[in-house]
Amino acid sequence: MSEETNQENKKPNTAPAVNKPLVDELDVNGIKQGKYFAHGRLLSAATRQMPVVEFSDEALVMHPPEQPFDDNLPEMAKIEVDDRGVLLDDAGKPKKVSGARYQNKSIWWFGERKPGTLKHYAVWFDDSGKPHKLSIQDQPITTDVVYKLRNRTHDGELSKFPDLVSE
Repeated sequence: MSEETNQENKKPNTAPAVNKPLVDELDVNGIKQGKYFAHGRLLSAATRQMPVVEFSDEALVMHPPEQPFDDNLPEMAKIEVDDRGVLLDDAGKPKKVSGARYQNKSIWWFGERKPGTLKHYAVWFDDSGKPHKLSIQDQPITTDVVYKLRNRTHDGELSKFPDLVSE
């Protein structure tokens, strides 16, 4: 048998790779292929340098491309807040809704989230430092709503909206 014939008759190795980088296991060569089915999961990879994304019912999970596939639960992001309860960004600084104000006070991302979502409530602080949530029709609003309202103003002052009230 010739070498070419022998190569053609070889069956692909379907066993999971041990300690092989995930991009090598998936044979990622660029965005042309994009979607992969491995380890019983739908994965997507754009390039060999970008994280491999897993689509699950609960979330999008990002796997490091240079490491072997890990079936363990991914590390969950930790919500960190300052002493006022304001959400901290990746650099450890309090997150403010840029350009938005209520009664001329800055609006901040509160550490508390709306139940069942990843959306954070918006608060402003009075002169004594007490946080106040903003509400519409007795429902506290989240920062995404604040951004939408801010974009409807010329100066970012939200107290001019009559339906918006503070606790």
